[in-house]
Amino acid sequence: MRVHPGDGCLADRSRTVEVTQEGKPVKREQTIDEHRGDLEAVRQEEGQASRCKPQASERRYPQPDPPLLIGGSKHDQARNRAKHAGLDWLTMTVSEHGSRRWRAISEGREPGRPQDGFKRSEQRAFEGGTGWRKSEPIGESSRFGTQYESWEIAGPTADEVARSLVTRPWEEADGYATRIDVCWDFDVPEWVMPHAVIERWGKHITETGRSVHAAGEIQTGTRYIGSPKSTRLIRVYRTDLKRAGEGPTIRLELVLKAEWAESAWTCIASQGVAAGVRDLANTVLEMTGFNPQPGGNLTPRPVRPAQGVINSTVAMLRSYGPLLMMLIEEGVDVIGLAQERSERTSPASKSKMRTLREQLRKLDVSALEAAVRAGLGRCKTKIAM
Repeated sequence: MRVHPGDGCLADRSRTVEVTQEGKPVKREQTIDEHRGDLEAVRQEEGQASRCKPQASERRYPQPDPPLLIGGSKHDQARNRAKHAGLDWLTMTVSEHGSRRWRAISEGREPGRPQDGFKRSEQRAFEGGTGWRKSEPIGESSRFGTQYESWEIAGPTADEVARSLVTRPWEEADGYATRIDVCWDFDVPEWVMPHAVIERWGKHITETGRSVHAAGEIQTGTRYIGSPKSTRLIRVYRTDLKRAGEGPTIRLELVLKAEWAESAWTCIASQGVAAGVRDLANTVLEMTGFNPQPGGNLTPRPVRPAQGVINSTVAMLRSYGPLLMMLIEEGVDVIGLAQERSERTSPASKSKMRTLREQLRKLDVSALEAAVRAGLGRCKTKIAM
């Protein structure tokens, strides 16, 4: 139907409309009241259509209570606690004594090829999975010379192996960890992807000076907090997209290498795996503002402006405190050597030092010392020299 306004249509309350009769268009007068009825019918149809369209918030969060992982309701906490927490990777450099402890909980399966600076490798069978033993190193270790091995195990079996290793006290001479991955798994609706989780933490990540990197597909790919080459980073990804037969699951994975892994193993060996994982959840909380630990507070917390310099100092003293003390007592110019080393650092390291210095200047020295003592008190420090 087409409507044509006529002369004086408001005065005589009529409009000219074109309708079809017997297949031919015929013009007739339509009153304004009839016209208003047609408009009202159109409005009702449009209203129903608009109600069928999802609103912006509905398109983003199609469920009434999105997971607390990305900002859902507080009453939904129980449903969104991690369903699993534990180690997912463990690599250790061990002495002959430490190797005996690994061999005691595994069986030889088949020889492998030379790997990662070792002339020999052997696949070992553990209860629930397999790992690798690497021996006959090409280079020397500063701690063990050439009398050391590397043991590596990935997946859920890493958690069981760690529990077996710490049933007896882990001695300094046994060895140290060079990589530890700790994971927390969350059941989520199908539409929750890694990028949505990272967006939720964006402000905290920015305020703490960290970067985010992506790998894979834009919507479903893995997200990294920190550089993939860093000695401490977090991976966020959907495990069910990598493994068939699993419901929608988001995994937060804390990857620790070098001194971070050594410090983490010190905590795990002295407290046990469960307590060590709970302690390491604080690292995720510091980096993201989110506590992944079951039973923990799953809401973001304010950023502590000096947390970076505190954590760096704690990590350094946990790993090298006894060694530094020994060098100072023997008259070694540790400060002079540190100054020479600082002059040869990369631009990225110098930028990080400037950030830590700015944090330190905002914090009273006595407050820093108190915070570091509190951090060191969480675990018993046992470092091999």
